[in-house]
Amino acid sequence: MGRKYRIKRFVILFASILTLLTGITVYICFNSKVIGLDIFNISYQPKWSLSPVILYLVRSYLADFLWMISFSFFIQFVMDFRGKRIYLLFLCSSIGLLYELLQYLGIVSGTADWFDVLTYLLGCGFTIVFIKILYLGGFHYEKG
Repeated sequence: MGRKYRIKRFVILFASILTLLTGITVYICFNSKVIGLDIFNISYQPKWSLSPVILYLVRSYLADFLWMISFSFFIQFVMDFRGKRIYLLFLCSSIGLLYELLQYLGIVSGTADWFDVLTYLLGCGFTIVFIKILYLGGFHYEKG
């Protein structure tokens, strides 16, 4: 393994950890009731000066988006696609799709939200673009 290859692998692992921690931070900061804070008798009511629409989008979808990116980066780190067959990462979103489908069918508790499905697909798409740029220097198209 060359030095460039090891650096790319480190970047993927670092990106996975960073997006995971950022997603956790977003979830804690933008949700008024966080499981676990009750144990320590902590009352946390964030006061954000964002528009209601942006606050709703951040609260509802940003953490999921970041977590899907983190999961996709981790799968890339473990499977090491090296920029090839990277589209298999869309299979990562199938876990989220399956969970949303099970919610829709009433098999698991929760409310099915198709915007969550879109969020998962966007997260995987973002990861694919990032990895393509990192490993292959971008997208290359042949003129035919």
